[in-house]
Amino acid sequence: MVKVFKALGHEFRFQVVMALLEGNIHSCCGEIRSYEQGCCVTDLTDKFDMSQSTISHHLGILVDAGLVKMEKRGLWSVYLISTETVKELYEAIGDWFSSCYRTPQSQDSSL
Repeated sequence: MVKVFKALGHEFRFQVVMALLEGNIHSCCGEIRSYEQGCCVTDLTDKFDMSQSTISHHLGILVDAGLVKMEKRGLWSVYLISTETVKELYEAIGDWFSSCYRTPQSQDSSL
């Protein structure tokens, strides 16, 4: 999970993951199936003001962290959210909050 949080700690990478989760990146490459929320690097260069090499670098970090997966489709590299990792992250955060967070009422009752 540390790699995941480190990857999400950069504003651009966080924005990419959120855009993929929300389906806010519309692909022009023709390799994304209608039911998928994915993109290729050129889709991100159209959406963000960054060079292709910088975007590729950030996508590599997201892939390494397991948040995004890359699939080769013809000439295109398609980047998709890793639903398995997002599910693990959701469960880990939920477990952490439920074990650590105490409401003000529960804190008062221990006095």
